[in-house]
Amino acid sequence: MRLLICGAGNDVMPLVTMAKLQDWYVTVIDSRAQYATRMRFPQADAVMSLSLEDSDTLLKLSNNAAVALMSHSLTQDRARLAILLAHAQNYRYLGQLGPRYRTERLINEISATLPQPDILAAGIRKLHYPIGYKLGGDGPEALALGIMAQINAVMHDQTAPVEGSHSRVSNSEASVGNTDADIVPSTV
Repeated sequence: MRLLICGAGNDVMPLVTMAKLQDWYVTVIDSRAQYATRMRFPQADAVMSLSLEDSDTLLKLSNNAAVALMSHSLTQDRARLAILLAHAQNYRYLGQLGPRYRTERLINEISATLPQPDILAAGIRKLHYPIGYKLGGDGPEALALGIMAQINAVMHDQTAPVEGSHSRVSNSEASVGNTDADIVPSTV
């Protein structure tokens, strides 16, 4: 399995580690060359500085992969999200870091620039925002665990509770940043 991480901040480091523990092929990209370095991400299989205009390489890297948008930069996230939302058939998972209102703002800004914004509909349906499950805990490691849990669930078509489980949290309720998550009794 392949994971493309768009963004090279410190919170990406534990995500790379967790993905590698599962033997994923991990690529980290960022348009800021000072962050996208092998020294910062020695465990990643590939690290590259990729300009925001290079949509061909972004689409090639995202092909059949899970994609995590984690740059903390509105400019970078807007550029990458615009390309990826328009090519939903390309990737298997797409998640955007940050609060729901921030991602909705990005979607609205991207849609406003298009003559036919409905081209984004399939991508928006596939987009997980905020990225990851809210599993508890604080810090980049807890975030990485929630992200990998959600990516694995999506990639393996796991929408039902685990067999033998006595509780479940629905995908929509369990997203990171959703403070209204309730654990409900399982119907299994």
